[in-house]
Amino acid sequence: MVDPHAESRVRLKNAVRRHRALSREGLLERLFERLFHGLVYTQIWEDPEIDLEALALAPDSRVVAIASGGCNILSYLTADPARIIALDLSLAHVALNNLKLMAASRLPSWEAFYRFFGAADDEANLAAYRRLLRPHLDAQSRAYWDGRSLQQLGRQRISIFARNAYRYGVLGRFIGLGHAMARLYGVDLREVLSARSLDEQRHFFETMLAPLLDKRAVRWATANPLSLYGLGIPPAQYAALAGGDSNMRGVLRARLERLACGFSVDQNYFAWQAFGRAYAADARGPLPPYLRREHFDAVRTRVDRVEVLNRSITEYLDGCPDACIDRYVLLDAQDWMTDAQINALWTEITRTAAPRARVIFRTAAEPSLLPGRLDAALLGHWRYEAAASRVLTARDRRRSTAASTSTSARIEPMSDMAASAELMDRLYRRQRHVYDITRKCYLLGRDRLIARLAPPAGSRVLEIGCGTARNLVVAAQAYPDARFFGIDISYEMLETARRVVEREGLGHDVRLAHADAATFDPALLFGVPGFSRIFLSYSLSMMPAWQAALQRALTWLAPGGELHIVDFGDQEQLPAWFRIGLRQWLRLFHVAPRDELERELTLLGLRSGALTAVERPFRGYAQYAVCRRLAA
Repeated sequence: MVDPHAESRVRLKNAVRRHRALSREGLLERLFERLFHGLVYTQIWEDPEIDLEALALAPDSRVVAIASGGCNILSYLTADPARIIALDLSLAHVALNNLKLMAASRLPSWEAFYRFFGAADDEANLAAYRRLLRPHLDAQSRAYWDGRSLQQLGRQRISIFARNAYRYGVLGRFIGLGHAMARLYGVDLREVLSARSLDEQRHFFETMLAPLLDKRAVRWATANPLSLYGLGIPPAQYAALAGGDSNMRGVLRARLERLACGFSVDQNYFAWQAFGRAYAADARGPLPPYLRREHFDAVRTRVDRVEVLNRSITEYLDGCPDACIDRYVLLDAQDWMTDAQINALWTEITRTAAPRARVIFRTAAEPSLLPGRLDAALLGHWRYEAAASRVLTARDRRRSTAASTSTSARIEPMSDMAASAELMDRLYRRQRHVYDITRKCYLLGRDRLIARLAPPAGSRVLEIGCGTARNLVVAAQAYPDARFFGIDISYEMLETARRVVEREGLGHDVRLAHADAATFDPALLFGVPGFSRIFLSYSLSMMPAWQAALQRALTWLAPGGELHIVDFGDQEQLPAWFRIGLRQWLRLFHVAPRDELERELTLLGLRSGALTAVERPFRGYAQYAVCRRLAA
């Protein structure tokens, strides 16, 4: 009879051990291995919203992912993939994922689900477990949660959900130790959560948190790999993070600074877990996607698409047929691996990857650990998306524990979206820095469009192809009672746009996302059903699938809403030499004026219950179209 505990121990041993047992490194590895036999993470510390953007999941996507605490796995369900295989070396994590999936399907309401995994500190959770969850759990997961632990003072493991589960596990206890050490020096870490601005968060960091790192006890702890095992940093990753320097204090200071003041606490649930040891009371603060009320029904109906296994990714893929997986999520597992293990993993990934497959991973070895370690022949099958990785890493709220986000996409065949994104990134990598200055004189009619938007108070406004966010900033300042959103296919442009929005103090008023104008879904990107105003400003002429973009815009236009478009016209009233010269010049930048816009938009509008009006200002240099959808 196979002993699953023995098999799990062997898998973990193979993942962690690199040195002789009696060496210093070998002893540290074995201690780390021992810690990972139990529950390490009750919440995953990778940002699932960054994952979702990088993965670009489709309804037919088949995903293989490391499970960890399961927040990522359940959050991926909000994007409606076809199948998720969740893998983990820890039987405790397998049991936690199975419990979360069972709770999503069996608990009667979002309130009950949130009480169990959001608040996680109510005796009612234990009654719900015994009555609604336990009878349906697999035997191994049921045995784990029914089991008693010395760490729980003889209580059943399930009892942590009546005593704030987020204070348990290796990381939860480590965070508690950090709070206790801070209190010894007179610092209450929870105070940062009361900050009303990023400036107040930074003040707290510089006056309260940063000085803690200079205390003797903290200096000793950060210089000792053993003391950081509570963060889930294995010996191999510790060396990569320190960059050959045994003192990790500088690295951890940068990560702690990012966690404390890199993002508003109103948007960063990782900060609530680190500094508050819980989510905000009554679900009033930020939450991972799977815990949000608006996603509960979708998660509940899709849990049967997830299978949770105690396997390594390499082991699982070895049993899969060729070209059967679309997406891979490695977290930071490669930082644990030897070169031989990395090559074995990517051999299986490359064999099992379907066309247009995508791999995302995090690593302490910025920007990527693969060159020089992965066989060049294997690496040649993949394209590293440097611009996307840089932008996503900058927005990763979790990067406090030293991880960068990297994405890879298979070279052949490249998707239309990937090709368009690569073209736009290449075109604007340098131009974006001077874009607004150079375009002011010939992108005519932009401000006229903004002046005519006139969105109702409280309504939502989307710009498709937002570029540097110049228009969004002007519009948000003109209509402070509306909510603004922007999408763009270029990561390079979005990087500039986010800096511009933050610089103007509009981070709470303008939300941005990477998306294709022809396929975007606002529910997945922003959690909203549609918009009362949508506008495109000199972006339609750069979209290969411009008719599909128009159709998509009308799809998400609310009843009574308006679609506004300004772009290059046919220059019919201007000299022929000007028209010919302008179009030849525009062609150099992959710009093609849409002379059929009026006809195409009129037809699409009629099918969608909308009326179209078109003007040709500046003697036909530009065309300005408004498509008004009839009220319901």
